[in-house]
Amino acid sequence: MKKFASINMVNYGSTGKIMLEIAEVLRENGYEGTTFSTNLFSFHYSKPKKTGEFHKFYGSYFDSFFHFVKAHLTGVNGKGSYFATKRLVKTLKKIKPDIIHLHNLHNYCINLKVLFNYVKKENIPVVWTLHDCWTFTGHCPHFEFNGCEKYLSGCGNCKYYKEYPKVYKDGSKKEFEYKKRCYDGAKITFVCTSEWVTNFARKSFIKDFDIKTIKNGIDLTKFKPIETEEKLKIKEKYGIDKDKFILLGVSMGWTEKKGIDVIKTLSETLDENLYQIVLVGAGEDVKTYLNGKVICIKETFNREELSKIYSSCDLFINPTREDTYPTVNMEAISSGTPIVSFNTGGSPEIYDDKTGLTTKENTAESMKEAIEYVKENKPFKKEDLLNRAKTFDKNINYQKYVELFNEITKNS
Repeated sequence: MKKFASINMVNYGSTGKIMLEIAEVLRENGYEGTTFSTNLFSFHYSKPKKTGEFHKFYGSYFDSFFHFVKAHLTGVNGKGSYFATKRLVKTLKKIKPDIIHLHNLHNYCINLKVLFNYVKKENIPVVWTLHDCWTFTGHCPHFEFNGCEKYLSGCGNCKYYKEYPKVYKDGSKKEFEYKKRCYDGAKITFVCTSEWVTNFARKSFIKDFDIKTIKNGIDLTKFKPIETEEKLKIKEKYGIDKDKFILLGVSMGWTEKKGIDVIKTLSETLDENLYQIVLVGAGEDVKTYLNGKVICIKETFNREELSKIYSSCDLFINPTREDTYPTVNMEAISSGTPIVSFNTGGSPEIYDDKTGLTTKENTAESMKEAIEYVKENKPFKKEDLLNRAKTFDKNINYQKYVELFNEITKNS
């Protein structure tokens, strides 16, 4: 039986769920495998979630802390967590995986040199799923919002090094060259989760590696429409007015890049007698910023509850200014709710003209215009939304990883 090992910086959130779901599909198709994430807690992430016998944690609070300090002082990520990665490699040597599957590794969680020295020495093929662009830049997971193209020439003199993953010194050129050295000589297949990322990857320094596109999927048994009676219960639970046109936004962190300023403008300019905005993933700080004009719901990791919220709203709005392939778009459509989105990142790749609408411009005014058009014309049908949702089925989409792993391991 072929073995795999999957690694992501956390085992929750969108990338954590994706890692676990792909691993589950691989096991259902004859693979044996273990997933790994850092044991980060009480520092810069939430406490790790227990996810069963097939998942292991590596590292400690102190590994994470010293990696954090080193990255901030040098400006270079991926050089800390030396002993944590050594221990991880020791575990991997015992498992003897035939293939290693990497996901997001960009927040003080791995020593790239230690990891890639191991895979190159043991000649283990690597599949690296790119949920963003960090893997081939000197610092940034995303750069579209900032209009930067330095990843094409080697980075350096970075204006954005204090943005996530934040450091206090510009080490972007060193990190860029460090990554190139780490990958050099390794057997890596890069899998991009949207055509948007694929386009950038094929122009970057990883362009000579094998690059494929496999889009993410979701669990359609969890995200599905609910009946009218259940919708009324959800609206009552969260204080949502059943007589208004309900606009929903969902994010794990509401920032300018996610369009929180757009939400504020909409809350101030849309007719409050006709519309109500609901945000999921919004704490007291966001509620205060929005002057109490928006219903704010703290993030929920209960997917069934989240699906009910999606399904109870009339329109999902996504004013994101940079996003690779937002899972929230898939979740909304699968729950029977159409989308209005900015034309950014891989967001428009998820819906078609029967299930969503792209704003003419990436502005609050243009989004307001699109929202009013949808309310007045009701151009989307439930049948079309559910047909589109079939293309998001994780059991179908992640079967492509089984095919890829089979192809790679038969030659290794």
